[in-house]
Amino acid sequence: MRNSLLIYILLILVNTNIGRAQNAKIDSLRNLLPNTADTGKAKILSDLCWEFRNISSDSALMYGNRAVQTSRVLKQRKQLSQALNDLGIIYNDQSKFEKALAYYRESLIIRKEDKDSMGIASLYIKIGIAYQKMGKLEEALQNQLISLQLYEQLKFNKGIAYCLNNIAIIHYNMGNIPKALKYHLKSLTIKEKMNDDYGISGSLLNIANIYFEQKDFQKAIEYLNRALSIGRRINDKEYLSAILNNLGSALSAIGENNKALPLIQESIDLRQQMNDSKGLISSYVNLANVSYNLKLNRQSKEAFEKALVLSKQTSALPEQENLYKSMAEIAHKSGQLSESIGYYKQYMLIHDSLLNINLNKAVAEMSTKYESDKKEIANQLLKSENQTKSLQLSKERVNRNILITLIVLILIAIIVTLNIISNRNKMKINRTMLEQERLWLNKVMQTQELERKRISRELHDGVGQMMAVVKMNVSAIQVHENFATQHQKSLHLIDQSCEELRQISHQLMPGVLIKGGLKAAFNELSYYMNHSGNIRFYFDINGFESRPSELVEINLYRIVQELLNNIVKYANATEVQVQVTREDETISVMIEDNGKGFDKDKLEKSTGNGWYNINSRLSLLKGSIEIDSKPGKGTVVFIEIEENKI
Repeated sequence: MRNSLLIYILLILVNTNIGRAQNAKIDSLRNLLPNTADTGKAKILSDLCWEFRNISSDSALMYGNRAVQTSRVLKQRKQLSQALNDLGIIYNDQSKFEKALAYYRESLIIRKEDKDSMGIASLYIKIGIAYQKMGKLEEALQNQLISLQLYEQLKFNKGIAYCLNNIAIIHYNMGNIPKALKYHLKSLTIKEKMNDDYGISGSLLNIANIYFEQKDFQKAIEYLNRALSIGRRINDKEYLSAILNNLGSALSAIGENNKALPLIQESIDLRQQMNDSKGLISSYVNLANVSYNLKLNRQSKEAFEKALVLSKQTSALPEQENLYKSMAEIAHKSGQLSESIGYYKQYMLIHDSLLNINLNKAVAEMSTKYESDKKEIANQLLKSENQTKSLQLSKERVNRNILITLIVLILIAIIVTLNIISNRNKMKINRTMLEQERLWLNKVMQTQELERKRISRELHDGVGQMMAVVKMNVSAIQVHENFATQHQKSLHLIDQSCEELRQISHQLMPGVLIKGGLKAAFNELSYYMNHSGNIRFYFDINGFESRPSELVEINLYRIVQELLNNIVKYANATEVQVQVTREDETISVMIEDNGKGFDKDKLEKSTGNGWYNINSRLSLLKGSIEIDSKPGKGTVVFIEIEENKI
């Protein structure tokens, strides 16, 4: 019953294997739809929504919305609450939690009016899960506790067990490990009394995961072995593959890699049968680590590459980030320094991309909250105005013999006053929200720049120093004349790697910017840009005898760097003039190229990260930008920043 429970366990099990039986059911429901009376159509539409849940979210949403509309028209309350419930689950699967909560709450209102206690308890579980995924743990815990209380009143043991499970997970996320274990063990006890093998297996996995995170690998292995015996008995491929994979990881952690290898391989076989791409990524990573520990370097590399292919197919950027980092570390340990640098470069590209995605998401969330707050304030003001008008109308009825002219004047005065107050409040709120957004954006930018500094320093002080030692050692080798050419090639490759490493470090955070300021940093940027291609860059920097604030230095440097990179990528220019002037606390930047130009209207509609980052940094500096460009006639960019306004 999909409206009774929605289970959320610490180990997420994903099954993307949609079998023939499910497709047959969809075809059957579609065939029934045209020949079904209106009173039965809403249920079929709702069933189609549910069946499409793991196949096509767009189709699921289409059928779900049709089910809602049909139920509303026919006033089928129970079916409407079910359709709203299903749409909430689909949006929850898509991580659109605000939308999911809106549908859950509307369904909850109907079920409360109908006194459907079981349905109410089920919705509180789902609302708690949505809050938990949003990181709002207090709200998540509150809703799970309400659901638990309802299930206890209904004496519904399955609901009690899974509420306890969810409460345990929330305590774990809060960092309260003893409480998490306590609730997991309570849940396990109830499931064992019910002989709920699936539930028992899930609880054992959760408990094992907690012990694994606490590095108590023996305890983790104990619970995983118990889970494995149940998993083999019920022969559920999802549970079994997860147990085998986690058990292999735990055994590897205590050095028993020979025992871990066949378990992980069996997990891979099961997940290949289910086409479980996400699960396969995890299993291949474990296989790669275990193979490396067993000195099976070729097998380790193949496993990493398979995981990488799957992560690209599923657009799993966080997994790609971790994979490139692990591959870089293993290549470094194996002495393959060139490969290690290549993997680390890919890791940094994805890491920066994720930083930008998270920044965009955070800004979008702030914008949504701002719009929501603005609507709420408008609603409150409208309510206040309506109450005032109602009061005036009442007075007019009681005192209708009073001079009409006087009443009209009073009403006009009140309306004007309210409008003035309303406009002032709106302006104040807008200023406050904009300032909060600017402060938040500044904090995000600072965090990003600190991370760039750290990585740049690690590259320079760690890998850079190691490369210098390698070059020194190779240079000192006395080689036979027959190998002199190879020896020189090796030295040349090391020099190339060192130069590429310096360029990566410079792109992340040029040390000269921190030590010498903008003028020195732009001079160094000029050097690198003029040695990186066929474009000639001319820099003219004036008026920076004293240094501006770090906020101005870093963000102005990044803006200019982004604009020059865009010219290199897209402009087809041969010459670029860069003029940066500081006079009377006003910084002016002019960048002119002789490239192919572009349509400004398209730029203003652009959603690219580069243009977004430029505008974000200019917003922080309260600066302005003007662009003069036409196709075939080059581009001129003007930027102006007044330091005393920041």
